[in-house]
Amino acid sequence: MIEVGRERIWFFDTHCQWYQPETAELLLSGLSWMGYDGGIAVVPQTTACLQRIIAESGMEFALLPGREHMFSWAHLITLGMEEEAPFFPNKIETDGAEKRHDTSFGSPVETLEFLKKHSRLVLYAHPFSHATTRRNFLDTGEAQEMLRAGLLDGFELFNGWEFEGDCKENLAFLRRFHFPVVAGCDTHCSRTVSRPEIVYSENFPLSSPQYRDIDSLSGVRTLILAERPTPECVADAVRNNRSLVEAAKTLYGPPDLVSYLQHHGYFPIAAEDLAARRRLSLASAKKTLIAGEQAAL
Repeated sequence: MIEVGRERIWFFDTHCQWYQPETAELLLSGLSWMGYDGGIAVVPQTTACLQRIIAESGMEFALLPGREHMFSWAHLITLGMEEEAPFFPNKIETDGAEKRHDTSFGSPVETLEFLKKHSRLVLYAHPFSHATTRRNFLDTGEAQEMLRAGLLDGFELFNGWEFEGDCKENLAFLRRFHFPVVAGCDTHCSRTVSRPEIVYSENFPLSSPQYRDIDSLSGVRTLILAERPTPECVADAVRNNRSLVEAAKTLYGPPDLVSYLQHHGYFPIAAEDLAARRRLSLASAKKTLIAGEQAAL
């Protein structure tokens, strides 16, 4: 957490997705190294494991339970709802015929109404990444309607995977609509288990040509402007357009907030904070630490 002017800022991974309980330490060490204060856990089967490691290590990390819901028309992230959403058949008008149920597609409106009722926050994950979901929801204009109506609270401006490629379309969408933004790593799993006994350092970064443990931890961070990193505060910040995205030493979000933070020295403050974290980052509890470095939790 840093303070810039009158703002208190928490760095979040709002797409904290991890499928490997046996290497959960690797993810948390990486998130520590990259300067995150918290995240929305979107894989319920590994949330308890991650929470246990956080508690036992004393790591200051606010892991908030949630889920990624994967529909044929969109991937959605809920904060505070870990259960799988029920299926709501889509009712489609046909020429001169009664409404029928399309059992493969599902109803976006009814689904979103249910998710909004049972969670604190509903986020639109990687809108531009998948051709099928994009065609079924974004290109039709329905996604924009749901964002305007508040059935979607915000959208993922950058995803860790996307940010390694061309993001011009993402930025054009933000400039046109100015919907609340978040960014998530969407890590899934470690790329290799050849180096699990690890402490990250400048000599041994978590992602480099020689050592690339976790894809998509590319430094996209959600800035949550709030007093505390609680589910209530995180949800309020996003819904009230008080979240921003940092990526490649650039801030994205409401222009007034971007201007305010830059004017009050955001980048040097954030750089010093990240350097301080890296001087005392998390290490794996495995037996061996690389390059003779030692760290204890």
